[in-house]
Amino acid sequence: MSPETMKLSQFLRICRDCQILSRSLTAEAVTIYYTNETRKKQDDVGRTATKRAKPLQMTYGNFLNVLLAVAPLVYPDEDPDFVFPKLLMENVLP
Repeated sequence: MSPETMKLSQFLRICRDCQILSRSLTAEAVTIYYTNETRKKQDDVGRTATKRAKPLQMTYGNFLNVLLAVAPLVYPDEDPDFVFPKLLMENVLP
């Protein structure tokens, strides 16, 4: 376990603890966002056909990008310009 990265199970636990998951944002949807974001990083590094791909690991930058992407789903009735700070202040940081 590396302190610089986060596994999917850890990220889902944070989402549950921060009450980010709801009917409009399910664990399955968060998994898709996690996978898409972490694969971007892995594709940038490059993989060969003979080597087995490393398990997906989320960095702090990936973490913030996923929160930015899901914030409008957590607060659909709010102004899109203010949902990310609201998500951080009301769900993640308290």
